[in-house]
Amino acid sequence: MHYICLIKDITERKRYEYALLESKLKYHSYIANAPYGIFIVNSEGYYKEVNNFACKMTGYSESELLNMNIKDILNPKYKHKALNNFKTLIKNGRMNSISECITKKGKKIQLSIDAVRIHENQYVAFCQNITENLKTVKLLKESEEKFRNLMEQSPMAIQIMNPDGKISQVNTSFMNL
Repeated sequence: MHYICLIKDITERKRYEYALLESKLKYHSYIANAPYGIFIVNSEGYYKEVNNFACKMTGYSESELLNMNIKDILNPKYKHKALNNFKTLIKNGRMNSISECITKKGKKIQLSIDAVRIHENQYVAFCQNITENLKTVKLLKESEEKFRNLMEQSPMAIQIMNPDGKISQVNTSFMNL
């Protein structure tokens, strides 16, 4: 009885397979734990992958989002503008914008979106809910406007000095002294 034994060294192939697996695990860990909503979409706008933060932000589960299109969460009032931004992404391979979306519970949220092409037919969008930031900016502007109006309409002479003791602002009553 004779035996023939063929041996092939597969060490390099196993190293490659291990490196590929490790790379995939890192990628999925980065996506899953990112502090931004991450949406991966195809060129038709269908979600192909989303992270937990994206689900939390929109109120939809992962399986719900993966059966949806970007059109499904856009506020109809601003849908045309948002779809034009998406066309820009497809044409130029990158885009940044602010879009108003509607959560599963019907709440309107403002998303800051930075997106890039990652493959011929896939795009990744990093989204941050900036609704509260925009409200804060609006309130700050309103407060500054009230202050400006009070200062200008005051019959009292008012001057504002900076920490160095230099006058930085005066009102009309002060100028009329």
